[in-house]
Amino acid sequence: MQNFKIASLKILDNIFIVLLSLQLFLLITFYFLVENNFVTAHQEFENIVRIIIMIINALVIIVPQVLYSIIIRKPAITKKSNEKIKKYSIFILFRMLLITVANVINLTAFLLTHNYIYLLIFVIILILFFIYRPLIKNIIKEFNFNLIEKNSAG
Repeated sequence: MQNFKIASLKILDNIFIVLLSLQLFLLITFYFLVENNFVTAHQEFENIVRIIIMIINALVIIVPQVLYSIIIRKPAITKKSNEKIKKYSIFILFRMLLITVANVINLTAFLLTHNYIYLLIFVIILILFFIYRPLIKNIIKEFNFNLIEKNSAG
């Protein structure tokens, strides 16, 4: 039981590292492409891209908070620790993927328009990605595990 909990949290941390690596790889690649003029800027898309980026990034910030309060926070009081960890793991995976997709879209907007404001947005969302990193201490704090559950979680 304890090994399952620790293994599932370690898998989430490994997925976090893979998604972080993907974002940083794309950042370096797209920045290199723009700086060396391998891709031409399409300024005619600037207004459309700006609106799309604002909507997507607002959703990335708002949707996980709403889903967290609906899916995780309310049922967390009555569930067993395995169920809590399973729901938390699925939610964290969804949130990490949502943030990664938003950052890939931010980088694509930068690649299309050569507007460096999208890199700034990328960095802000990347900081949010780090804030939401799955850690064992976070799951203990979030679900108010009792002493027995804390010991079995690691």
